[in-house]
Amino acid sequence: MRALIAMAWASVAALTAQGDTPQAPLAPALVMSPPEGLAEADVQILGGRKVADPEATWPATLKFNGGAGPCTATAIGPHVVLTAAHCVLPNQTGKITVGTVNPFSTTISCQHHPDYDEDVKLDVALCHATAAIRLPGANSAYETVRISEPPRPDTPVVLLGYGCRQEMGYGPAGVLFEGDNKIFRITTGDPWIETRGGVAVCSGDSGGGAFVPTGTLRRWMFGVNSQGDLLTRSMITSLADPKVAKFLKDWRRDGRDVKICGIDEMDDCHG
Repeated sequence: MRALIAMAWASVAALTAQGDTPQAPLAPALVMSPPEGLAEADVQILGGRKVADPEATWPATLKFNGGAGPCTATAIGPHVVLTAAHCVLPNQTGKITVGTVNPFSTTISCQHHPDYDEDVKLDVALCHATAAIRLPGANSAYETVRISEPPRPDTPVVLLGYGCRQEMGYGPAGVLFEGDNKIFRITTGDPWIETRGGVAVCSGDSGGGAFVPTGTLRRWMFGVNSQGDLLTRSMITSLADPKVAKFLKDWRRDGRDVKICGIDEMDDCHG
């Protein structure tokens, strides 16, 4: 079996890593932005399909450059962005920008799950936006997470990301793609949900959302793209894992007082 690898490119550096020894040299600043037009592009999610109108269908999906390559993130509340921990450094700061005409921008600060380790377990990070994130599109909504229970094996799911387009990590990246798969298994004792046999995540899809579709343009987010074999197998960090769920609930109250769709009652959440 091919070894699993974290799906961001190897080097990730920060605009600022507060409290850490300075990194040298510093990588480009962390800047997140929402979907853009397709232009000319090939498949990004391995075996997936182009998102014809990302602004209308996935406005809360953000892309950013983690230093040596792209990662993906999801706005899950007006002041909250969720991504993979291996995409950002501890306490990394940056900004979110939206649009070129009358552009919107706000600063963000990101924190790893406190028990995230070198084995890429508990591979989630939350970023706090200083100002409410203004998503593109007339009817935009933040994505809704579900932390109460994971989807069962054989449940149809949709994987999303800005990653590479060819097996083993080759091909260009940076345009939003989606693809269908099914839950293969939920690992015991680890926060993983494994998908296998359909589309697969590729380098740059890290941090992107994994969703259960419930109807036309309706879904809920069950996990974060973390690892894969760059062929057919993907490992998703489950948001229903007790340690991950506790991190989401505690983080939003830890001096921030922010709300997360699916945990808190609020408007502007995707159903």
